[in-house]
Amino acid sequence: MKKLYLAQDEFNVELNRCMGCRTKPCEQSCPVNCCPQEFIKLAKNQQYSEALKVIYANNPMGQTCGLICPHSFCMKSCLRSKVDHSIMIPAIQATLIHDHMNEFVMPAISQSNGKKIAVVGAGPAGIAAAWFLAKRGYSIDLYEMSAQIGGALNLIPKTRLPHEVIEADWKFVQECGTIQTYLNHKIDSPLTLVPHYDGIIMAVGEQIPIKLNITGENDIISYIDYLQNSNSYNNDTVAVIGGGKVAFDCICTALQQASTNIHMFVRRTMSDIKMDTQEIQFMIEHNVKIHTNMLVTDIKQESNLFSIEVSETVVDANKCVNTGKKSIISTKFSTIVKAIGSKAETPIKHEKIIYAGDCKTGGSTVVEALASGIEAATILHKNCNFVL
Repeated sequence: MKKLYLAQDEFNVELNRCMGCRTKPCEQSCPVNCCPQEFIKLAKNQQYSEALKVIYANNPMGQTCGLICPHSFCMKSCLRSKVDHSIMIPAIQATLIHDHMNEFVMPAISQSNGKKIAVVGAGPAGIAAAWFLAKRGYSIDLYEMSAQIGGALNLIPKTRLPHEVIEADWKFVQECGTIQTYLNHKIDSPLTLVPHYDGIIMAVGEQIPIKLNITGENDIISYIDYLQNSNSYNNDTVAVIGGGKVAFDCICTALQQASTNIHMFVRRTMSDIKMDTQEIQFMIEHNVKIHTNMLVTDIKQESNLFSIEVSETVVDANKCVNTGKKSIISTKFSTIVKAIGSKAETPIKHEKIIYAGDCKTGGSTVVEALASGIEAATILHKNCNFVL
């Protein structure tokens, strides 16, 4: 789709476009309160280690965020957009870390405070919580049910987020304190951990797929299955139901599998699609058929192909209303992917258990999940008197 990092000349151009706004709107709009104005100013002066220190003061996954952060945060608030167009802040951040991480001086590890914390889930929220607490002397046991660090990050196509970037960010986190990782280790209930830890942070994401409750739903592939095993399916003609980042990742994956006929079905209007302008343009350039204001209401199998019935919708007072006007899509599909998200299990209430990330806030961006993990760890740290 696009190159991951800025070339040196592009990097310098973007640095010099920063106007050094005193109000720092880019910092105010960042969920983890990172200050692009500060790290850009330092990078301009080739103080790369100091620039990285600014990023890593608030964000343990700086390179990951730089590659996949949406434009709706720092870039949207960038005052340079009133002159021409926003500075490519996430790309600067990713390139800065990628090119100059070897110059960064790691801070000294804090002495142990004698307390032990369990973090369940090694996605962005869990990683951020472990990082925040490890820096403050807690001993962390991080439990992950899968075989890899990263959680839902591992579902993002490698053309957007190579796994080695996740591993590089994780290496930084591990060097910040005492973290013991247990992969392929599922925790069925956090209550089993309560007797063994001073506090528990649950960052398990949304593990229950949302249902469409339509005929033929059993023939639909979940976005998780598709993103993990796309080469196991017939990718000749692919339908993706949903209009967010996950749907975009499914479309990119279908293109990687050489699909030449991809359709996306969205209940709302084009302006309501939760994708960046560049991503929408990318789909248009690759001839993805975007069906807006269409609710999938029925799926029928015909031999090895599937037909889709839709009902038109209208948005009224920000609510999506089914008009009841139905039609059959003429295209027959070899694979249908449901990319409308998931939901979390009911949280367990206990004074030692704090929830973070998507299992608390619902589906969110990576930087918002990081912020949630840091917030949960902050609460645990402040309220640690319950373990004394």
